[in-house]
Amino acid sequence: MFAECTNGIQIPTPASLKDVQWATVTVPLGWAAQGFWPKNKKLGVEITACGKSRDSEQICTTDNFGRLKLSRFPCHKTESGHLSYRGHSMNCRNVAWGAEDSFVVSLGGKDRCAMQWKVIAETGKDSGDEAGDSGDDSELELDGGMSGASKIILEEEGVSGAVEAFLGVKPWFKAMVPPSSLEMENVVAPPYELKLDYVHGFRIEDCRNTLCYNGQGEILYPAAGERAKRASEL
Repeated sequence: MFAECTNGIQIPTPASLKDVQWATVTVPLGWAAQGFWPKNKKLGVEITACGKSRDSEQICTTDNFGRLKLSRFPCHKTESGHLSYRGHSMNCRNVAWGAEDSFVVSLGGKDRCAMQWKVIAETGKDSGDEAGDSGDDSELELDGGMSGASKIILEEEGVSGAVEAFLGVKPWFKAMVPPSSLEMENVVAPPYELKLDYVHGFRIEDCRNTLCYNGQGEILYPAAGERAKRASEL
């Protein structure tokens, strides 16, 4: 739903805003993030959040399996390459870029953790580092996308009954319209990497016997899908 900020009047046709340059992109059900959605709906993957970098060069998403993914912006093709990272145990809730796009913060759900990822520029990446189509949890993977969205919307003639039924169930599908001047998308994976820098939080309400010391006297405990370690100050 869109509306004019000055008078609050609703804009009934989202397609009329297709050429607006938004400062942020936080809706995973949009044209710029449709490449992250899995081609096989039976996988049960749901994109829970997305965030565009301030320079409009990269975009991150999170899903209900705890994965954080980084791609070039926009990511609207099936062939779009991206990098996938695991840190949260399950069901990430949100993701956002930090100051000067130097870090990314992801927020977990039941794991009660917030993670800060450092953005590192890669060197020596060749053009062969593109996403594959295996669907596994490799560092570089492709989840596919709803590549037919733009094609269906751009058709001047009528659509089939099956498509009409689908649009009736998911009205947001009609709003996934490409901009008027669409540049050729670079499907190579982004020239950046994310490295887990900090983990804040710990799920403790239903966890037992998870705190211990190692041989060096450091404190060890699980934080989401990671193992946290800190020096003892006792």
